[in-house]
Amino acid sequence: AADLKIRSRIVKARRVFQELDADGSGSISVEEIREHASTPAVLEFFESVDVHPEEAQHLIEVLDMKDDGNIGFEDFLEIAVRLNGMPKASDLLMLYHEVKRFHVHSAAEMNRIKIALGLEPGPPALSSDGSIT
Repeated sequence: AADLKIRSRIVKARRVFQELDADGSGSISVEEIREHASTPAVLEFFESVDVHPEEAQHLIEVLDMKDDGNIGFEDFLEIAVRLNGMPKASDLLMLYHEVKRFHVHSAAEMNRIKIALGLEPGPPALSSDGSIT
């Protein structure tokens, strides 16, 4: 039953994506959502995933990894399949830990880059005879 529900959402998402992709580019933009947000199929789709059309515009901006103002069908499908109602506490906790982990790793990487560029002193180096240089 759950598998059938997901398949149904994918089919609906494909139809709505094609309707939103007015220029046939294979991606949709915030502008295309604005232009078609009031059509019955689009309204019904966003309502079925508990997303207001204005929220959809923000989701497009968040999912736009290329920062070109567009998302492809795979990213749009994330809206269709993954979003359904309010997030659970466990969803928020997992997100918090993912962001925290990313922050720790990126801070360590930034520090490594600064040391490599000579912008920050690194740990003391040992010469071949074992003395600190």
